[in-house]
Amino acid sequence: ADGDFSGTIKIGVICPMSGTAGDGVYMEAACQLAADEINAAGGMDGLKVELYVEDDEGTAQKSVTVAQKLVNQDQVDVVIGAQNSACTLANMLVTQEAGIVQITPGSSSPSITEQGNEWIFRTSISDLTAATSIMEYCQEMGYTDVALIHSSGDFGMTASAAINEECGDYGLTIVSE
Repeated sequence: ADGDFSGTIKIGVICPMSGTAGDGVYMEAACQLAADEINAAGGMDGLKVELYVEDDEGTAQKSVTVAQKLVNQDQVDVVIGAQNSACTLANMLVTQEAGIVQITPGSSSPSITEQGNEWIFRTSISDLTAATSIMEYCQEMGYTDVALIHSSGDFGMTASAAINEECGDYGLTIVSE
């Protein structure tokens, strides 16, 4: 099938393969599976998909470094990643400056899509959307006093802030956090 392609589309993948957040192995596997299926079916509009996978170790600083490598050295056409919101918030400035589309499959911080960056897209719901759904459910069930349990990382703290900011609008009081 390789001879059928008239060119390639280079897709950079930024995911946490090592460090404290090694869940990027699943992201890499999903991207590779998709690329293999697309290529077996004749490519993307006749273009062979080539993946360039980089490990950002789940840290913002490393994520910027690998984004710069993908954009400047590998000259990718599209970037998928990062997984963590802090990483995406840092590296999306690199793709924005280069005019390269970036799709994040896991970053949920509302601020990612609230900064006017026309090059960034997300496939997961934002923390605020998830929090709103939970608060609507509590309101429908007639709950007024709720306890909030969350992680102390970026994901948990962002969700906590969203819930604390909006809970009064749903008649909810956070009695313990």
